[in-house]
Amino acid sequence: MPRSRAAGVLWPNSSQDHAFACLRSTLWRLRKVLPELIQGEAEMLWIGAEVEADVDLVIRVADTLASGHDPDEGVVVPLGWFAHELLPDWDDDWVYIEREHFRMTALHALEQMSASYRRKGQFAQAIESALAAIAVEPMRESPRRALVAAFLAEGNISDALAHVKHYTAILDTELGVAPSAQLTGLVANLGLARASARR
Repeated sequence: MPRSRAAGVLWPNSSQDHAFACLRSTLWRLRKVLPELIQGEAEMLWIGAEVEADVDLVIRVADTLASGHDPDEGVVVPLGWFAHELLPDWDDDWVYIEREHFRMTALHALEQMSASYRRKGQFAQAIESALAAIAVEPMRESPRRALVAAFLAEGNISDALAHVKHYTAILDTELGVAPSAQLTGLVANLGLARASARR
């Protein structure tokens, strides 16, 4: 990021000279404590190569899950990190693609995390992971399927049916479509899916 932009973002209500002075002072103090955190030369600043940002950790966990493995025991990523928007205040063209890539990576990771927890019988975590994915993209069906599957694995038939009914109503109201057979098929063997969806 250009130093001028960093100064403007961090001290938006200050004059340019004051913002630059604040940036210089902050960088000087920061380098005394964490010398590798922020690097720079001339007019540019960047995060040090050795620094692992929240985005890096989310992507590493997502890649591990995508390869069919569970993350290492010591790797804990708060679910909220998956819901963050990448560089929300940036409007550069290249950021749009990176932002969408991160969003899709995070969604797939949350869905895979839910399935992994479900297979291990950790139903509360499976439900929380699916809910986190729904929070990122409320209209997306695949996290809804993950949630319903977790409810059913836990033995909560009423929660599964209620969620299918709720999502069916959302789709009908917002898009005028019905959920896929993949979702309704999860509860069809209960003999109550159609009645639940019509109520």
